[in-house]
Amino acid sequence: MATEMVLLFSIRSGDVQLKISLDEKWQRKPFLQAVVEPFLKAYNKKNPKMPLKADGLRSVLVDGVEGITSSGFKTLAVVNEATQCVELSFGEPLPKKLQFGVRCQQVELKITLEAPWVQRSFLQAVVEPFVLQYNKRTTKVPIAADDLQCVLVDDDEVSELSRPAWSVVPVGAKQVELFFGRKPPPSHGTLKEVSDDEFFLKVHTKAGEVKAKQELAWNTWKLGPAEAVAMARVLTSAGPLSQLERLFLHNNDLRCQGLALLASCMTQDRFPNLNDLHLHGNRIGDDGVRALAEVNIRFRTLMLHTNCIGDEGCKILAINIDPPREPRPEGEGEEDDDEDDLDHTGKTVCKFYAKCIYFHANSYTAEGRKVLEQACLGRFLDIKFDLA
Repeated sequence: MATEMVLLFSIRSGDVQLKISLDEKWQRKPFLQAVVEPFLKAYNKKNPKMPLKADGLRSVLVDGVEGITSSGFKTLAVVNEATQCVELSFGEPLPKKLQFGVRCQQVELKITLEAPWVQRSFLQAVVEPFVLQYNKRTTKVPIAADDLQCVLVDDDEVSELSRPAWSVVPVGAKQVELFFGRKPPPSHGTLKEVSDDEFFLKVHTKAGEVKAKQELAWNTWKLGPAEAVAMARVLTSAGPLSQLERLFLHNNDLRCQGLALLASCMTQDRFPNLNDLHLHGNRIGDDGVRALAEVNIRFRTLMLHTNCIGDEGCKILAINIDPPREPRPEGEGEEDDDEDDLDHTGKTVCKFYAKCIYFHANSYTAEGRKVLEQACLGRFLDIKFDLA
């Protein structure tokens, strides 16, 4: 008689972590039913004041790799016998309807997206229907979806247009502007003020909890540059966060401006034990890498994938990442330390470094990748350009 296959792995979100065991009957059920809903029952029992909902599921990390998030997939399509850890990220529930205007030159349409269109890619749900209507209404040279150069949502440029429409056009957005064959001149807006109380409410965290946390899960809460101002202020005022080991900020919208604000407060003295920083899915671009390179912290894991980083970002990272010092044999002194690694007081200066960097799904070319690969030769670090 064949032995039944049982899946055993840990599952976590925020501070809550559980062990889950699934027999073959449960493995055939949808991932949402077999894994997500049982976990949420336990999570909400421990966090009754800040409950999570299954329709707020935003991402699934399976052993550190992005997994399938669709609720219709069978459990075995998401996890297998080798799976050790599944991390769930939650945000606000998906909108049931989106309404906004779309404009290109003199043609403007009002668009209403309902399920399932809000979950389809922005290109499929918005760009392609607009192109069809534009070419019907104008006698000018027709446009094509492949010629799309830039998208502004309420005057902010967005990228990764293969994402679902709801993640490109947030709830409350009024206007989408499409540019075909050319890009608009850059615009500079002012950031709205976000108070500390508003920030804590948005990230489901109490002010007094920050200093004692080993990890802060502030991911998938639509945090932009305005919230980054409050975040930097909160982290600075909390004093040295000696307990903090993991900071999850992925799948927000920090961009280069928000990351620069955050990087300005990130020092080794303030984050002495920070090992893992998750920044993927924030559209930080090359300028975001430039800001991050100023951070004098040595990370164990740095998640930078899906961030619109191009060849320039690769060059910046290649120039600034610092190789770790080789282990010193026991009993040797420190008289041979390089002077460049000491400040004027004789204190060791920590430089930017990460042992493992996830860098896939960015915008660099083979040239940018080659520059970064060559810079990593002989160094104790691993840059993952591919998921495999």
